Amino acid sequence: MALDELRGELIEMAAISRLPYPLARKHAESTGLDRFLTVIVPPRGGAYAPADQLAECLSLLDTHPTETAFVAPGRHERAAADRAGAIAFTAVWAVEPDPGGIEIPSPAALREAILRRWEGRAPAG
Repeated sequence: MALDELRGELIEMAAISRLPYPLARKHAESTGLDRFLTVIVPPRGGAYAPADQLAECLSLLDTHPTETAFVAPGRHERAAADRAGAIAFTAVWAVEPDPGGIEIPSPAALREAILRRWEGRAPAG
């Protein structure tokens, strides 16, 4: 339901994967997440590089980093998003999350947390 709400806000979603594209796509399809994702970006050349994969997501979605929410359990991934200028949120519900930053306690809280963070923000220049 949380992802339906985000889609209802016309928020495009992308996934950065540690898996090669065929496996990442199969996983997204088997969980039903594929209907919410605009893009799935696998590691290039087998090397997981969140900063590079985020840059590719932003390019494919044609969006500015400051207009991007990045949700991940790991500090490494969130730090890459912070360096790019995106707003990083911690997925506290994930297995073994690395605490810190703006925490989202459950998928049900995604929409509220993201929209609350964007209240009063000027568009990216």
